[in-house]
Amino acid sequence: MPNPINKFLDGFSPRKKIVLPENLLKLSSISVLTLDERWNVFFRTLEKTSVIIKCEEKIKDLIKERARLTAELKENAALKRKLLREIVELTSVASESDDESALEKIDDCREKIEGINSRKPEIEERLTVLPSEIMGANMELLENAASYLYHDIKKKQRRLNELNKLILEMSETLDSYTEERELLTCTYNEMYSSFHDLLGAELISELDKRYDFE
Repeated sequence: MPNPINKFLDGFSPRKKIVLPENLLKLSSISVLTLDERWNVFFRTLEKTSVIIKCEEKIKDLIKERARLTAELKENAALKRKLLREIVELTSVASESDDESALEKIDDCREKIEGINSRKPEIEERLTVLPSEIMGANMELLENAASYLYHDIKKKQRRLNELNKLILEMSETLDSYTEERELLTCTYNEMYSSFHDLLGAELISELDKRYDFE
């Protein structure tokens, strides 16, 4: 069975709309991009497009909704336990003193519990769906960003290749200059030393002055 990641990369073209396999994120264990610090590396020097920003906001909104519903579920469970304790206490009070207000409070607690009970399936159903929606939004972000980012990466790669070529050419030129310098230095030292030995220090000093030689 062909790897969907390799299939995607083989058919990649920075100029066309990228459509990724639905199971790609799961198979490749790609994290939620907006929560991954590595995602921000791409945009340190590259401006985000409006489409990418919109996709990021969609993911953030879904994650916020998941957090809000999870918190609501926990808060409702705690509130339900509190209301049940109140009902037990109020029932004892009502049975002992036939307190009308206690009975009213019991009814109020029961109404609130019914509201919590009816709300719970809605929250649980939404929390069940949200992970797939977040993954879908994550896929949408990746699809919209891949071409944009790869285009910039390819542009940087081309420039790096150009710079490497220039550096290599300069290096070869510098090597040529270095060889010439070494040859001239050797010849110069040999000639000047021999001339110095032949004519002597006093005459050489006079000649150096006449020819402005340093």
